[in-house]
Amino acid sequence: MGAHLTFAQPFSPPVKLHYPDPPHYRKPLPESRIDELLAVDWFASLEHPDIIAASALSHEWEDFTLERRNDLSALVSLRLQQRGSEWNKCARAFSAFFDEHLGPSVSQRLAEAQLPAELLKVVAWDIVSYMQELNYADIRRPSFFQSLWLSYQSGRFPCGWDGDYPEGTLVSA
Repeated sequence: MGAHLTFAQPFSPPVKLHYPDPPHYRKPLPESRIDELLAVDWFASLEHPDIIAASALSHEWEDFTLERRNDLSALVSLRLQQRGSEWNKCARAFSAFFDEHLGPSVSQRLAEAQLPAELLKVVAWDIVSYMQELNYADIRRPSFFQSLWLSYQSGRFPCGWDGDYPEGTLVSA
């Protein structure tokens, strides 16, 4: 009878969100949300890769997503006053998290899908904005950027809006 050797897998500590300048009024995002971000199979179910770059890199889509993020930041500023000033601290932490933990896999998957590398900044904007929606969920329920997140989570690429916001539907390829 042969002996079976089992080698222990090396221990890998969980990835945590690091706040270089810790916020005083905001709680850190739950680890379960961080785990969800880390588990995405980016662009695994693209249906129309030919329209993604033109749509997602358009000035119209950029302006549209900027307006949605401005909606959130204006509400936070109005409702929270000094606590809203932590927006930038959190945005820096979320951007650094994306760059370190998500950016490399997103870049790789963009290349594998033969999509332009410039789309990395679009994905970063969307995910950091989604993290801000989660961060301020006590002020406003996550909505627009959560819908983008759900598209990414399903392996698609959100790249437009059909109809007048907030009515209408997200376009994902």
